[in-house]
Amino acid sequence: MLALTSSAHHSCETEVASEAERRLVNSWVGRPRLEGLTTLRFFAALHVILFHLKVEGILTGGPWWYQNFAGIGYIGVNFFFVLSGFILVYTYAGADLDPGQFWRARLARIYPAYLFSSSSLRHLSSLQSGIWIFLSLRGVSDTLY
Repeated sequence: MLALTSSAHHSCETEVASEAERRLVNSWVGRPRLEGLTTLRFFAALHVILFHLKVEGILTGGPWWYQNFAGIGYIGVNFFFVLSGFILVYTYAGADLDPGQFWRARLARIYPAYLFSSSSLRHLSSLQSGIWIFLSLRGVSDTLY
């Protein structure tokens, strides 16, 4: 009984380890995933977001180092695109796939996020314009009466 339990436990550990290895290995050519570069891409995107929050006046305060960092957010754009290009080449170089398969995979990955963000922004902008119309009409009615 002990041998059966030990064997089942070892099998479970091997299964968990292989699942973890599968997540760390790129599915196209079997190369290791570049988690560090993906993390850098996240911080580059965050840099761009901070820049826009500063430029739009949403997040204007803060210490001097934040003001300086957020003020050069355009560098995050360049860094993000360079890293993304490198990761794409690293991922697909040496893979035996045709251009149609590549573009279908890219479209399947990008288009859902595009649709979600577009519909969210459309919804938010319609709410915002409705609020502005209400406030404008309220201001008109206050001045008329």
